[in-house]
Amino acid sequence: MVQVRVWLTLQDAQRDAAGAWRHGARRVPATLMEQGQGLRLRYAEMVAETLTQVELTLAPAEIWVCRTGPVAMRMRLCPGEDWAMDYHTPQGSLPMRVRAKETWWRRLPSGGHLALGYELWVGDQWISYNTLRARWRPAEEETGDEHGRTLARGPGHAPGAAG
Repeated sequence: MVQVRVWLTLQDAQRDAAGAWRHGARRVPATLMEQGQGLRLRYAEMVAETLTQVELTLAPAEIWVCRTGPVAMRMRLCPGEDWAMDYHTPQGSLPMRVRAKETWWRRLPSGGHLALGYELWVGDQWISYNTLRARWRPAEEETGDEHGRTLARGPGHAPGAAG
């Protein structure tokens, strides 16, 4: 299986039961692998102050989100279907249910995009509506750092320089 290093730009939003929105954005190094008719993206991020490994498996009819580490879960997103899961933390496990409202992804000649929208429940209680938008680009094509700032590549390649 061929692995390609990519930069993954993630933007997420969450609307809680009170109607308040929380937004986040980050750019992380990731690994992209082709898998049958789909793709697999792997990266690490901080969740609840612990480093967690994340794997997004993109298939034609569904998307899987798996976290491993001190905070762990496995979530299947298929529009209109419910998925029961356990969200594991160092403090214990929480049974949850997820319902996908939107799953979309597309591979492009130089990278790709994905969009997710889903609702979360604990028992019969609705907790939140969540979205995730992601874009990936091959690492060798990127000239930015982990914060998305443009980096100079030597004389004549500074931002705005001719040539």
